[in-house]
Amino acid sequence: MLNMLNIKQLSCTLLLTLVSVGTTAAAADTPSLKLVEDGTEVITELPPQIVDGHVMIPIRTAAKLWGKNIKYDEKAGVVEVSDRMKVIWEDKSKGIKLSGSPGEDGMYKRMGISTPNFTRNYLPIESVTTNRDLQVTTTDLTGDGEEEIIVITNIGYGTGLSLSDLVVLDAHGGSILHEDPLIAMMKQFTGRITEQGVKVNLNGKVTKISKAQIAAEPSHLFGPGIGSILYYSVENNTLHARAAVQISPAEFIGDLRVSYVYKNGILQAGQASFEPYPEYQSN
Repeated sequence: MLNMLNIKQLSCTLLLTLVSVGTTAAAADTPSLKLVEDGTEVITELPPQIVDGHVMIPIRTAAKLWGKNIKYDEKAGVVEVSDRMKVIWEDKSKGIKLSGSPGEDGMYKRMGISTPNFTRNYLPIESVTTNRDLQVTTTDLTGDGEEEIIVITNIGYGTGLSLSDLVVLDAHGGSILHEDPLIAMMKQFTGRITEQGVKVNLNGKVTKISKAQIAAEPSHLFGPGIGSILYYSVENNTLHARAAVQISPAEFIGDLRVSYVYKNGILQAGQASFEPYPEYQSN
């Protein structure tokens, strides 16, 4: 079938295997097929066909349905399929662009970054949306005189699910590792519920919150523990992370915080601190 196509039209009409149908019937011996997306027929350059037991559709149609770009290099004989990227953040003064592949659900996936010094087509970041708290900062975290690029995405739903990502790149696009802040916090933190209220112990320093300050019913109390929602920030050339201390499904009493120091090729979490929220602070 492909031999009958004009090579100049190949980028539009090249057929792609969609699914095996378990038959070897020729296309001419089978009824005409329709391509239907969510109940609506999709009109294609060539109708879907069965070839050697496989349903075939034009590859450009498949690329459009699945949010891909397609390009045919006739000289090299290569059909290139790539993600459709859209700029979602840009610093024109520094020439930095953060791009993602938009999906039909409003999420951007397969994050990439380009700068005057380097381009990375993939960053290990979960899907983001346009209303997600996206921060891109440039500062010298390592003290080497060159600015690193810090990409932070923070979001949380309810009290248990967190989508929080941090990527730190050096001036040449290399990844800089960082310690997990939750693990660093858990190594330094203990707490318990008492008849008088809550005790938080952080590296031997005890903070007490009285029973009268707690809103939750005694039967709903647990922990205290560290909530799973993380927030990163960069202040004064220093990376920080914080997470809330939780004593019931809906009650949080304060934040645990750690600051990072660059040492031995990694951003290391330092000593944690605990700051009760104003309503839980002693008068």
